[in-house]
Amino acid sequence: MRTVALTMLLLAAVFGSAHAAERGLVTQIGTDHVNVTTRFAGQKILIFGALSRRGQILIKVSSPAQPVALSRKAQYGPFWLNSDKMVISTAPGLIYLLASAPVGKLLDEAQRRRYGLTLHHAVAHLSVPHVPAGMKDWREALIRAKRRDGYYREDGSAVSLVRDRLFYASVELPAKIPLGRYDLEIYLIRDGRIVSRQLRTVNVREVRLERWVSDVAQDHPWLFGVAFTLLAMALGLVLGIALRRDGES
Repeated sequence: MRTVALTMLLLAAVFGSAHAAERGLVTQIGTDHVNVTTRFAGQKILIFGALSRRGQILIKVSSPAQPVALSRKAQYGPFWLNSDKMVISTAPGLIYLLASAPVGKLLDEAQRRRYGLTLHHAVAHLSVPHVPAGMKDWREALIRAKRRDGYYREDGSAVSLVRDRLFYASVELPAKIPLGRYDLEIYLIRDGRIVSRQLRTVNVREVRLERWVSDVAQDHPWLFGVAFTLLAMALGLVLGIALRRDGES
């Protein structure tokens, strides 16, 4: 049932966007915004689309840049202690490279470097106050740390092709993510060349208490009702005590 619904959405997008179809690629995303509340635990974003004819798909997801502090440990006798530190002023907070096949098999080195379509190329130009010795090692350390925490990812099987004409992928954002505009670059690749590119954006924004209360009232009405009743009782008790003191005085 979900496949049928997805197919219908894709066909509607194709026929509703003739100009995009002429370029061989039509894309859509499940949502263009993500609300980060106090209970935010991550979110999945669906990316899907249609191809005019057979090809491969590569999706690059990138977040706003953010500062990153790295440290290097060294052994002093039986102890391992921090020996060197480096602060990167701006580094990609999140990078996902999701494809229908391994990126190295889709594009040659020159094209991957030009578009930043490997993790190493995506962090090739970091902003640092002072370039330290062994910058390559620090760059590798950044990639390892971000991979470990789930912020950098390269997956050649994350995009599914359906009958060589439809595609879809699910982007899983972690619980702690940078705020701001996320770029979703979708590439259509044929015969080792990028033949079409589309850009979609997702706005990740922090939502304050008012929206959180609204979500609780909608998702858990019984819990909201109990909390509201208890709050009203507490407020009534406080007002009653205050009025009694005023009367006695």
